Amino acid sequence: MPLLRYSSCLLAVIGISTASPLPEFPFINVDGSAKREVPPTKAKVYFKVLAFSKSSDEATGLVHATLAKVTSALKENGVQEKQIQAHDLAKEAVRKKDDDYRYLEILGYNVSRNVMVDLTDLKNYPAIVRLLMTSDNVSNVVSSFDTSQRDDVEGQLVAEACAKARKKAETLAKGAGVSLGSVFSLSDHGFGSLSEEFVVGSMSTPMSAGIDEAEVPLFVPSVIELSASVSILYRLETGPKP
Repeated sequence: MPLLRYSSCLLAVIGISTASPLPEFPFINVDGSAKREVPPTKAKVYFKVLAFSKSSDEATGLVHATLAKVTSALKENGVQEKQIQAHDLAKEAVRKKDDDYRYLEILGYNVSRNVMVDLTDLKNYPAIVRLLMTSDNVSNVVSSFDTSQRDDVEGQLVAEACAKARKKAETLAKGAGVSLGSVFSLSDHGFGSLSEEFVVGSMSTPMSAGIDEAEVPLFVPSVIELSASVSILYRLETGPKP
């Protein structure tokens, strides 16, 4: 049957032309990782200014007034204006719902603005976060800690991760009776930062009855954990050793 023979030939050509995703030589793929705890030296504090009113104009004015008041207080705590970044205003209509959850008339408007404060000095961090926690119309306060030495530390972690990966590859190659060749490919799995983000007001800090949450001491974490991981593909030399 000519048609059947043609189809078989076509499938054979497709099979030959499809490239294999794996190298065409003996190889070994290993991973390596490293981590280090370092003290934080800076932080970014995120929060939202939110107001509701039947009038869009009133809600917007309240957001502006709150942000101006908070900005002034931040400056009194050593924050410069260039360290404060405010995003565009967001507005959402709040509607009444019936028993079937169908939207009815508009009750008012939520107006909000997201703000980020870039703290290069943690000396006033507790006072700044306490200020935000005690300010009306301010919500979603989140802190993210970092170190000014991140680039240097991450470079050291990559070198350490690569060394660990090579040691693992050498051990496996020796156990298999082959020699480790050159690096064919190298990739990183990205850098990690653990224990650096805190949602202020949602932390599991023990509190005594009758103590307001704003009175709970706010601390800068003693350390944050930086990490790096790599994946390396080595050639394997399977010939006789010189």
